[in-house]
Amino acid sequence: GVAGALHRDLRVGSVLLADRLMMRRAESFHAAGIVEVPREPFETFTVALESAAIDFTAGALLTSHRAIPSVMDKRLAADQSGAIAVDMESAVIAAEVHRRATLHLSADHPR
Repeated sequence: GVAGALHRDLRVGSVLLADRLMMRRAESFHAAGIVEVPREPFETFTVALESAAIDFTAGALLTSHRAIPSVMDKRLAADQSGAIAVDMESAVIAAEVHRRATLHLSADHPR
């Protein structure tokens, strides 16, 4: 999938390995819910990316119910949530998968 960068070090084509997925609140960019990525699959993907010599950044991914078009709002989203990137689906899907107790893997890269 694709995600929008909230951190200045992420560039087009960067690979993000999410360690947690957060759904934003309707009235702010604070997290309304957080799904932690289980340590074992996270470490497995870390080793796989490192073994393949693929550069990646690990961090939180914020899911927003609408696009965040302005630079000011993106900075605010990063400050309030602690996320390094934002998308519009991952936390929703992960929360449902978590509710159903099945494994979910999402591949996103900031654009």
